[in-house]
Amino acid sequence: MAAYLEDSYRRLGGQRIDCLALHGLNTWEHLAWVQQPQGCMAAVRQAQAEGWIGHVGFSSHGSRSLIRGGDLDRAIRVPQSSLLLFFSAPCSPN
Repeated sequence: MAAYLEDSYRRLGGQRIDCLALHGLNTWEHLAWVQQPQGCMAAVRQAQAEGWIGHVGFSSHGSRSLIRGGDLDRAIRVPQSSLLLFFSAPCSPN
């Protein structure tokens, strides 16, 4: 993950990344990858400590049990509010 972050940082011309979004924490396996000691968040936290990444957020299309039971806010240790929207009917444009 560190190599991917560094590559993106270089391609952005060394500009600070104000907000990094981790997309698709959809399964318990994905959550485990993020939480590993050498996983995704370890590299992100290092980049934050070095000052070239600011805020971090996440998205998930996982189950309610993953989002709530995995306590994603605390699991990846970033300020984030989980927003759950469940529709029983298609959204109307009105």
